[in-house]
Amino acid sequence: MTPRGVACNMRWINGNTNVNTKGKYMLMVRGGNTNVLDLFDISRNYVELSIIYSPKTALITTGSSFTYNSEDIFYYTTSVANDFIYVYGVNINTMQVVAIYQTTAVQGTVHIGDFLAFVKSPDNFKFLYLALNTSRVLYKLQIL
Repeated sequence: MTPRGVACNMRWINGNTNVNTKGKYMLMVRGGNTNVLDLFDISRNYVELSIIYSPKTALITTGSSFTYNSEDIFYYTTSVANDFIYVYGVNINTMQVVAIYQTTAVQGTVHIGDFLAFVKSPDNFKFLYLALNTSRVLYKLQIL
């Protein structure tokens, strides 16, 4: 197993709508300029290495940011020469670009410390917020 590196992350998949896997796993993002995701099976105390998903196009490294919608979706930014927000579907095991934002005109490059957050409003509207490090910019994206 390649060791975890910069931008590694782990989140409990506690709100999954699939009752067979709800609360059973933690998604582990390996980081270190890889595109590898691992699953940790809590009940078996076992890491399932390199889960298969597609497409595997984005490298996760320094400055990547993650958030979870407490259901079936993980959102992340890669902070590597592109300004994309990706979504990983837990139950469908796919990854895709859901938004593009611009940082280069504002701060010259993507920086370590950008922060991504998922918010569900009291009236059930869903939003992603992206706060850029060394900037006053705060992006708000409504999820439909």
